[in-house]
Amino acid sequence: MTGIFANTTGIATFSIQVLNFNSTHAQMQYNFSGGIGSQSSSNQTIRWVKLSPSFVEVNSTQTNSTLVRTYNTSVNISGKTINCTAYEFELFSNENSTVCISNSVGFPVEFTLLESIPFGGTFSYNLQLVRTNISGL
Repeated sequence: MTGIFANTTGIATFSIQVLNFNSTHAQMQYNFSGGIGSQSSSNQTIRWVKLSPSFVEVNSTQTNSTLVRTYNTSVNISGKTINCTAYEFELFSNENSTVCISNSVGFPVEFTLLESIPFGGTFSYNLQLVRTNISGL
């Protein structure tokens, strides 16, 4: 099973791709490019991430985050409604992330990052599944 998650703004492009997996690990590729003018940059990182029977356990262990809550929700991707379970984590005192896992196949379909900005306001970024070879998504 593989999937590509992406989002593009006028300033930056982020993507996460599951390249490969086995019974214990998934090979993930993280991509970023963006900036303005001469301040542009890009970065690509590929690493193997340990899998666990529980995504919550993996995320909490690898990011030193705390699970804040879980809830049922749905995500609309390319006109298709996908029922999922959302796992909301506190990463730092000013940053939360949410991962929505499809109830039907157990694969992530959306990642959201919400960060408080100094002097007020918030920054929110959303990565949705844009391509996969998983039947049912």
